[in-house]
Amino acid sequence: MRRSSSTFSTILLPWGIPLALGVLIALFFQHSVIVPISISNSHMSPTLPKGKTVYIRKWFSQKALLVGDLVYVEPKDITDRYFIGRIVGKPGDRIEIKSRIPYRNGLPLDPVLFPFLTKDKITILPKEKSQSDHTEPRIVPEKTFYILADNLEEGIDSRELGFIPDAEVKGKVW
Repeated sequence: MRRSSSTFSTILLPWGIPLALGVLIALFFQHSVIVPISISNSHMSPTLPKGKTVYIRKWFSQKALLVGDLVYVEPKDITDRYFIGRIVGKPGDRIEIKSRIPYRNGLPLDPVLFPFLTKDKITILPKEKSQSDHTEPRIVPEKTFYILADNLEEGIDSRELGFIPDAEVKGKVW
């Protein structure tokens, strides 16, 4: 009785190459196309509570971004940091905040579509003195966005960082 010998071409080609190719494609997809991120703070509460995992689409069209979209931002001025925020202004929009309510082009943002969380009591500053209560009207320049956190009291957003260049928007929450 003759024993069948296993050769490189009979084992590796049919099984090994497709398996290795599948692993490489999965790793590329996970790190370059859709990236999971765990929410580590309450800046986007109530929409994205602390501890929730969201997926960021890294391949997206800047031109297809809409007011209300949640985006992943990597500000160049803050190294090794990122934040997730909601687009409330695109180029040409007039943005302001009055009594903790964001306005776009003179109209308040719909609380159903923009679930901004505000607290009635601020421990350090009275309600009238909070920097997030009122902002002067600003026109969003070309190639930038005005982005707010849903939790206006705790979030880091355009109120502190200014207009966000479109090059710093690195992904869209899926």
